[in-house]
Amino acid sequence: MIFHADGIQDGNITWLVPVAPLTGSITTFSDKCLDVPNGSTENGVKLQIWTCAEGNTNQMFQNHIGQIEWSGTGKCIDLTNGNSTSGNPVRWLFLSWLFLSSFPILRAAR
Repeated sequence: MIFHADGIQDGNITWLVPVAPLTGSITTFSDKCLDVPNGSTENGVKLQIWTCAEGNTNQMFQNHIGQIEWSGTGKCIDLTNGNSTSGNPVRWLFLSWLFLSSFPILRAAR
């Protein structure tokens, strides 16, 4: 789900994304990970936040040329209907160079 942070530093909206070309979980607060419900590869499936489980392929992602891809599937995170309004869910869409949403991925300070 999209949420506009307006500069607020909050663990609930901070995500750690694997650095390209590595594959790994996208994690947030309290040992929670971005997860593909039931491993569904259908376009439009809404993603969920789930308890992290080491080796769970439904939680393995990679930064693929500025897109966040579910590792090895050709599916990338997309905004439902391209809407960036707070509360809009994120979903799957087959990898397409023309229509995918781009999410800014920032490096953490060292």
